[in-house]
Amino acid sequence: MSKVGRNDPCPCGSGKKYKKCCADISSPQQPMGNLASEANQKLVQAMAGQQFQSEEDMQIFLNHKVQQLNEAPQAELGGFSPTQVHTLIYAPSAEQTMIKWHASKDELASGKYDTAAIIIIFNAFKSFALESKIKATAAGYLPTALVKYVQSQLQDHINHNSFLSLERTYKKEDDFRELHKAKIIFELAGLLRRQKGYFLLTKKALQINDHDLFQLLFITYAEKFNWGYEDGYPEASFLQQTIWYSLVKLQRLDGHEVCCVKFSEELISVFADIADEFEDDPYRSRLSSAATAYHIRMIERFWLFFGLIEIRGKYNERTMKSTSLVHKLWKFS
Repeated sequence: MSKVGRNDPCPCGSGKKYKKCCADISSPQQPMGNLASEANQKLVQAMAGQQFQSEEDMQIFLNHKVQQLNEAPQAELGGFSPTQVHTLIYAPSAEQTMIKWHASKDELASGKYDTAAIIIIFNAFKSFALESKIKATAAGYLPTALVKYVQSQLQDHINHNSFLSLERTYKKEDDFRELHKAKIIFELAGLLRRQKGYFLLTKKALQINDHDLFQLLFITYAEKFNWGYEDGYPEASFLQQTIWYSLVKLQRLDGHEVCCVKFSEELISVFADIADEFEDDPYRSRLSSAATAYHIRMIERFWLFFGLIEIRGKYNERTMKSTSLVHKLWKFS
């Protein structure tokens, strides 16, 4: 029988990589999940009573059954098949099959992207830089004049998004969370650099179109930015790997509102192993802590910041729905 690579989809149909699933079945530290167990039972049942002329015939039979298992949608995986989950979680952006970026020349990709807070901040940066130099403070932060200018440009957007509400006028970059985060992302994306005490926009920043700018900032945030920055939860880097799965899940809501807490809890229930990185406390379980971390990092600080969702309500009654940007940026299958 052919050997399964450790990075291949597990043949049990769990949707995980083989090394994260049945490759470690013999280890008491990593017991096989219910999906893997059920899939193996189905394979055993399918083999029962079968007679094969050769090992090759048996392998062909097994391959066919495994393919059937891997391509069948499963409720435990949020309605996705194991093959779809494996692709959404582990494949890079360019190799995704259920979600693809629209090309910048596509008609759907045309129009403005300034409903996203991060784009408003970038445009404010650019506008300010074209009028005057951005001199760094002694501590290396952005100058007060730019901080105030960005806030004034962002205010209308902020007034419609409670999570981005500003209760006072900021004078320092490190007090203005959204601006400080955006500056880090601009630097990571190669759009902003510091030279001889000044912040300078790069040639790329001055020439890039809106669609390509959004895509660059999105990928930079997804792959380079530290998601655990300042929230106090464990690193749990796997949360970042759920980006494409989460977006397709959001798109499947077809613009309908959903409870933010419910959405987060359902996603964590699919990838329950994430909870192992969190600690139990007297007030909540590990799964609850993982769902809260996902809510903060994916929904509040990523999707809302990039204008992909609107949020209404307060606390546990908050609901969200996707914005028109989702279909302007990606095509789904």
